[in-house]
Amino acid sequence: MSKEDLLEDPKRCVGRKVSKRFDGEMYGGVVDHVSNTDPKACGGVWWRIVYDDGDSEDVDVDELLTIIQDEDPPLNVSPVKGGCQAGRKRVRPAPH
Repeated sequence: MSKEDLLEDPKRCVGRKVSKRFDGEMYGGVVDHVSNTDPKACGGVWWRIVYDDGDSEDVDVDELLTIIQDEDPPLNVSPVKGGCQAGRKRVRPAPH
C-alpha cells in the first residue's frame, strides 16, 4: 500500500492491524477510524489507532505506513468519526 493509495481512499485501512514500539516494548493494535478523509482539510488525514492495552493515538499517513501490518481482512469497525484530532499516544495511569 502506498502513501498515494492511502490518501486517495483513507478508509481502506480501517480495521487493519498495526504494531509499534513504545519504550522498547512492542504493542499491537488496530486502525479504528479516520478523523478526516480530505488531505487538504483541517491539517490533513489522521487515523485513530487503538492499541491492545486500550491506549490510543492519532497518526498521519507517514507514521501509519511504518506501523501497519500486512493485508488482513478489516474488522467490523466504524470507518469515519468526525473531528480533526492531532493528538499523540496518551499515557493512562495504572488502575488501582
